[in-house]
Amino acid sequence: MLIIGVCQISGCKTPFESLEKIEYFCNKAKKHHIDLIIFPEMAMGVIDKTNTPKLLSSNYSTYVTKLIDISKKNKIDIITTAWEPEREKAYNSAIFVKKDGSTSILYRKVHLFDSLGYNESNLVIPGDKPPEIVNYMGFKISVSICYDLRFPELYRYQAQKGTEISIICSGWYMGKYKEDHLITLLKARAIENTMYVLCSNLCGSNFCGRSSIFDPFGIQLCDAGEDENLIYTCIQKDRIEKIRKNLPCLKHTKKDIFT
Repeated sequence: MLIIGVCQISGCKTPFESLEKIEYFCNKAKKHHIDLIIFPEMAMGVIDKTNTPKLLSSNYSTYVTKLIDISKKNKIDIITTAWEPEREKAYNSAIFVKKDGSTSILYRKVHLFDSLGYNESNLVIPGDKPPEIVNYMGFKISVSICYDLRFPELYRYQAQKGTEISIICSGWYMGKYKEDHLITLLKARAIENTMYVLCSNLCGSNFCGRSSIFDPFGIQLCDAGEDENLIYTCIQKDRIEKIRKNLPCLKHTKKDIFT
């Protein structure tokens, strides 16, 4: 049995404010016997013109060290994001912190949000590799970040590589129809790839919340609403196997025709 929690938090200015919230929700998750907890994009600090990824990334080592302490103390594994230092900018990275003290970078955001009047590439270096597919407690999991959600080929790649649980760490901004886009795309990624899709999104000013969990048939199991919240579900192996047996669209993909 695997229980995954999805945490929705409001954005913080500093990593230290964020860590207080992460510790609070990890302690709360422990009481629900959650194995793995997910936090949003920009969990290390929301960026603006003065609070840049490069500035925030100077706290990277301290941030990760504290995450390890929180993970060990609460006996819970954590997937979150970090501003990983790199030359004059930073990577927008998803990191895996385990209660045994080990850490790994699962993914560096490939698709930067240069849309709707925003230019993430001015501040962030794009990754150049697909997400890692990780074996975790009998399941294959993979991570992506926010704007990636608009690129279905990334999730088909995950699915074809065996991903059963796709995790999205998101800082999805408010805006006309934006909330509809988020929920629709999450549902679509679950349906078209017959996998669980879990999204942890920021809430509060500028962000729309609505962190969600969808099962492999596109059924929404949880919705965190608009405020800070912790939602969780029990991931069921037989649910994935049943749906993929009855709806074998991944096997029906015409790779020889569409490349």
